[in-house]
Amino acid sequence: MEKEKKLEKIREALLLIAGSGFPGGVRDPIRNIDIETVVEEISELPEEALDLFYGLVRSEEVFRSVAETSTSGIAVSDMKGNLIYVSPYILDMFGYKSTGEVLGKSVFGFAAPEDRERAIGSFRKVLELSVMRNVELTLIRKDSTRFIGGVSGSIQKDREGAPRTLTLFVEDISRKKREEWKLRNDEVRLRGIVDTCRDAIVLMNREGRITFWNPAAEALFLYTDNEMLGRSIEKLFPEESRELIFKEFRQYCEGLAVPEENLREIELSRKDGSPITVDLSLSSIYLGEQRNLICFMRDTTIGKTAGTASMEPSESVTDREPE
Repeated sequence: MEKEKKLEKIREALLLIAGSGFPGGVRDPIRNIDIETVVEEISELPEEALDLFYGLVRSEEVFRSVAETSTSGIAVSDMKGNLIYVSPYILDMFGYKSTGEVLGKSVFGFAAPEDRERAIGSFRKVLELSVMRNVELTLIRKDSTRFIGGVSGSIQKDREGAPRTLTLFVEDISRKKREEWKLRNDEVRLRGIVDTCRDAIVLMNREGRITFWNPAAEALFLYTDNEMLGRSIEKLFPEESRELIFKEFRQYCEGLAVPEENLREIELSRKDGSPITVDLSLSSIYLGEQRNLICFMRDTTIGKTAGTASMEPSESVTDREPE
């Protein structure tokens, strides 16, 4: 009875790994071997060897669970680069319906021709370092369409330390790259606009520290961007009203208050200490998950001076004393 239980346990374990197609499994050889003969032979192994066998089965089950629920595609190749396992997510990513369509194929055949040499170079590198991270390659689906894949991998070794298999983790990063390219292009266009804008544009984070300072701000306040980036906006406030104004700005930055007027007049200080009056307009923007405050400022000092001068009474002819 004990022997029957032992044989049944071995039979179930053997069928599990034989049909899994996982690395270390015996899927292909088992087709030409009488499974009962294999069960009998395994049952004659010493207990230590049987423990290793059952350990292999458990590792197969863990690997299967991870691979089939992972949000990244997982593939395993032998040391020649031929696929011996692919997860369901890999099949879906590349547009295949069954593992039979891809097992035995070279991993390099899935790279676009222009990236194939780089893929082979990465394979050689992982042999040296046992690991590779975030290699970007153009990959080809079954229908010949392309996508950008982020590929990482690691080498598995046998007990003697010799490389046995290569596990690859593949992620479709096409959307991410498109968003990065769009953001980069948007940044270039935006910088072109703000760098040529006549108004001073200053961007602040929630702590009131300056994260952007355009050339017009430099000309207006006489501080370079190197002097102001990372510094508090309170540096521009007159000393006598600095604490009050900075408190108000912090409330705007943190979203605790909204400016009563979108355009307001405020007096600030230049680097040389001279006062300057500006029209100030505030707006908030989220960069990632962080709220930031944008200040648009235009110098009205010259206009105010000219306006004041024009309102001063001029000496009329009738007011002159007779010569």
